[in-house]
Amino acid sequence: MTLRQRRAEARAQMRAAQSGSRRSANGTANGAEAEYERETIVAQELETTLQPIIDIFCAALGEALEDEDALRARVQEVKGALFAREYAAAFGSVENLEAYVARWSPARALAYHDVFTKANGDKENCVLEAVTKARGDARVLCVGGGAGAEVVAFAGVLRKIYQSLGLSVGPFDDDEDEDGEEEGEEEEEEGKEDGDKEDKDTDKNTEKIAGTGPKLVVTAIDIADWSQIVTRLDSTINNLWFPQPDNQPPRFSVKFLRADVLALFSTASAPVCKLLAAQQVVTTMFTINELFKASRARAMQFLATLKAGCTTPGALLVFVESAGSYSDIQVGSKTFPVQFLIHHTLTAPEEGGKVAWERVVHSDSQWYRVPETSFATLEYPLKLENMRYFISVYRRL
Repeated sequence: MTLRQRRAEARAQMRAAQSGSRRSANGTANGAEAEYERETIVAQELETTLQPIIDIFCAALGEALEDEDALRARVQEVKGALFAREYAAAFGSVENLEAYVARWSPARALAYHDVFTKANGDKENCVLEAVTKARGDARVLCVGGGAGAEVVAFAGVLRKIYQSLGLSVGPFDDDEDEDGEEEGEEEEEEGKEDGDKEDKDTDKNTEKIAGTGPKLVVTAIDIADWSQIVTRLDSTINNLWFPQPDNQPPRFSVKFLRADVLALFSTASAPVCKLLAAQQVVTTMFTINELFKASRARAMQFLATLKAGCTTPGALLVFVESAGSYSDIQVGSKTFPVQFLIHHTLTAPEEGGKVAWERVVHSDSQWYRVPETSFATLEYPLKLENMRYFISVYRRL
């Protein structure tokens, strides 16, 4: 049953319920009507925003998702290796990388897209704003982003920007009628009659993409070799969301840098500072805890290098990590939440007493819950789990 058919069935059920209920004197909708309206809004988000994100992973992973039993067995192997901190075994084959991405990246991409695009109270989302208002190409650096969740989430950010500008963003935005074979046959006949016009419209849409709209360059840094995964996601995103003529540069591009983050950021070297200074946004998503587990001293140096290297006014540092005691760090005889260490490092005055960073978003605990309604859910072979996290976002002054 298609989403449109499920909506029609739910609407019929609502009408049946409403026929036995009484309206208030002023004619306002009863509880059943209000709930249907709420679910309709959620269903629209599922169809137009969230399912396309999931579909990117389905298209990029392809055959890896077909045998669900084999995939689940592979996921268990990867989980066991991660629990034992045997990272070479966990990420030592393309099959294991595919299993990791299939299991964890889609749900995280949904949550990250929410973090990057939803308004913060009465203020515009600062990440969305930074990408939208960047001069020239917007640039984003994702520390620990090899598994693709950040990559797809930021592609969704660019997609949202294109939609707000009225620009075509590929096949997922085509208006497809799913009401049955009869209407499909009529559309096919109309398509034959208007084929030339459709070809011209397609060319016009492609030119529209090529001529306007921002570009986004994402650099993902990770210690494992995620290059094949990143390349497949990059290709899928551009083919499905941002198709370009061969003679035009991509609107969205991804670079993968394989490196030990703690070693790379051990000093504020010229190459590292040049890399950081070019970014509008730097993200560290579910990575900072692992860095502190590896080495507290080097993780603190990592933060110091971010502080010193990101010199562009308005640049953002985004930290998302597990909420609660999972993010407590032992320092000597004392225990500190990792967000306290982040805040202390970034906001400590520099020479002359100047403070270079301000915290613009903070929450010790938030939930991202995967939306669903009585007539619409996301289609994916594995469970899409909710995510509890803390978030801190800092802006360069």
